[in-house]
Amino acid sequence: GTYRSDTSSRADRVDGATSIEDSGRGVFQEFMQMEPTPIEPDQAFQNNKHRKRPKLIVLSILLSLVCVAVGLGIALPQKDNSSNNSNNNPGIAVKEDNDPSSIPTALPTTSPTIDISSCVSASAENNSSDHFVSIRSDLVENGATTVDADFDVPFSPQRTASPTTSPTTIQPTIDISSCVSADAEYNPSDRFVSIRSDLVENGATTVDADFDVPFSPQRKALCWLADVDNFVIGRSPSLMAQRYILTVFYHSVFTEGVELTNWLHSNKDECTWQGITCEPREGGVVVGLELKAEKLEGELPNELGGLKDLKELILDGNKINGTIPQQIGNLKNLETLCLNKNRLEGNLPKEIKQLDLLRELELESNRFLNGTIPTELGFLTNLEVLLLGYNSFSGLIPVELGGLSSVVMLGLQFNSFNGPIPVQLASLPNLEELHLTGNDLNSTIPEEFGSTPNLLTLSVENNELSGTIEEDSGICNIGFIYIDCDEIDSKCSPNKGNVIGNHCAEPGQV
Repeated sequence: GTYRSDTSSRADRVDGATSIEDSGRGVFQEFMQMEPTPIEPDQAFQNNKHRKRPKLIVLSILLSLVCVAVGLGIALPQKDNSSNNSNNNPGIAVKEDNDPSSIPTALPTTSPTIDISSCVSASAENNSSDHFVSIRSDLVENGATTVDADFDVPFSPQRTASPTTSPTTIQPTIDISSCVSADAEYNPSDRFVSIRSDLVENGATTVDADFDVPFSPQRKALCWLADVDNFVIGRSPSLMAQRYILTVFYHSVFTEGVELTNWLHSNKDECTWQGITCEPREGGVVVGLELKAEKLEGELPNELGGLKDLKELILDGNKINGTIPQQIGNLKNLETLCLNKNRLEGNLPKEIKQLDLLRELELESNRFLNGTIPTELGFLTNLEVLLLGYNSFSGLIPVELGGLSSVVMLGLQFNSFNGPIPVQLASLPNLEELHLTGNDLNSTIPEEFGSTPNLLTLSVENNELSGTIEEDSGICNIGFIYIDCDEIDSKCSPNKGNVIGNHCAEPGQV
């Protein structure tokens, strides 16, 4: 139901009530005039439960009486407020009863009508909500009902007075199938046209024609915003675009069986949707999207590039396929991009070079990512972690990666890189781990790695490398060296135990 806060028109609303309601009002007024019994502070807690009981009993009786009156068809005379309708609901277009073809240009912001008939009748199909069970328990505990079993009697006043669900969490069921299918009989509302125009104007969609494709994620998102969503009403164009983009993302990668809290709840701010992080500026700006191992499946939509304030995009451990959209380069504030363990394919977009603030780029274990590494990656001077292992990249390792002055961990293992190890990698001042295992690299290990100041792990086994590591080489001082000792002759002292790999001497061996 809808709760009203105004008290000035109470007399108008109860004028002419039936004897049942008059009686109830009399009890209520008598109750409200009762003098409260003073309670000492130290006795307040012990007596609190007994203080609540009379009020709860009276309120329960009143509510039951009203429910009986409604069930018998007894209605209160209503004051004609039609003349004030526009004042009470500014900005809401009202559909005339005699014009069934008209479509409201805005959805009402009040709670939707809730059908509780299956609950009142105690139908076998009714599934009592947690809210129902909790309130029933509280009423029994506080003595508001004399017989608990009355709640189970179909159509009893006690049963009718028991709420079935919280009105703040109910989702109205609205059929938008004709809109989603772009049915010829669907007549777009003014709101549909207006939202579509705003989304195009604000660049929230890359191709306007996508809105006209039946069952496309873009079409589904627009239909939901126009015909179902309450929360979008009155929002700024940028926040409307933000909500649209996340809705397109939902329809692109959410599959049957994926259940995430609050997603596409028409009365919930997208900042409350599971996996979404917002900053409380400009009405709530999305800065994080993290959904790891949530069974997401499908292609990343181009629209993601419209989340201009996004700092973290973490979707590890799903089944996302397709390519990484070029529009990813529009996320100028992005600091973390983690898409490990998915099914991505194709080349890395060169537009990644535009992510100047990027600190972590993790794309491991996608298998189908291929092609060469864009030389533009070397421009990301803030990058600290670059993990591209367990994919199908090939070609030479770009010497431009020597420009990653902040990188701490560089993982290129188990790809198909060939050629020599770029000596430029040895000049990385903050590099601690370099993983090159499982490629087709040849030549020798550059001696310069012996001077890399912070290098703790050098992993180069399972390649085509050769040569000798001399005992006085600085490479012998690296914390852990993973090599093929049957291909590379290591003169490093076995007693250090830092040379590990095939046929390598163990500590104590000569």
